[in-house]
Amino acid sequence: VHFDHCNNVEGEFMCLADFPRLKWLNLKETAVRGDIRNISEDDFVSMKSLVLPKAVYGAGGYELQRVSDGPELIRTLYL
Repeated sequence: VHFDHCNNVEGEFMCLADFPRLKWLNLKETAVRGDIRNISEDDFVSMKSLVLPKAVYGAGGYELQRVSDGPELIRTLYL
């Protein structure tokens, strides 16, 4: 799903975590918000690519091997 530069797309990105077949998600330049520290191993299980906007805490252009690595990365960088 590609929503790049769609300012009318808004909400919490974690609401999409329960879609097990979602493989690609680009939310860059949207009004979506959230915090990647909320991602668990059971979220975004099939995700191959996840692009988040700057309004999502921790979405600072990092490339991860697994989406579930996000919370640990943020703990390492900011704690």
